[in-house]
Amino acid sequence: MVINPPKKTLNFMILLLALIIGFVGYTLSRPGYFDPDTNMTRHLLTLVTILLGFAVSKQIFRLIKGGPSMVVEENGVFLYTNFLYGKLFLPWEYIKGIHPVTYRSPREITYRSLKLVPTDYGEFLKGFSFSRQILIRLANLGAGKAIDIPQLILDKKIEEIITAIEQVNVDQLKKIQIIEEKK
Repeated sequence: MVINPPKKTLNFMILLLALIIGFVGYTLSRPGYFDPDTNMTRHLLTLVTILLGFAVSKQIFRLIKGGPSMVVEENGVFLYTNFLYGKLFLPWEYIKGIHPVTYRSPREITYRSLKLVPTDYGEFLKGFSFSRQILIRLANLGAGKAIDIPQLILDKKIEEIITAIEQVNVDQLKKIQIIEEKK
């Protein structure tokens, strides 16, 4: 099963890039920014924002080029979801749990995602270079020791994806715990 990014994701990324460019332009145009006694925190914030802009630009180019967000196969799951760590393959042997998660903010904004829980997160990360390990950990900070795939980048509902995973490889699913979301 091939899951593509929805069209609204590209629009969101372009809007985000426009906001980043606006913020950096506003910051750099402020009087006194280039004075020697300017606070170092302001320079650091500007640098981090510029780096974020490059990362968002990379994701925009990937979305324009096309390609899936996720591919479910009988060998495992290919993820192309995160611009920080690029393509990632998770064999079924490394997955011990799959479950949908709904996050709610204090303002009642809901955010859905699909969590893939590796059998041994440390062992799973050993297959990557040190720099990619850091990027994978950064990309999944809020997910704990799991790979978090937000609904925002998937064109199919999470329940459809779980159903497709259940149909792909029945033998491997005996070892994988699929958890229903609590309502």
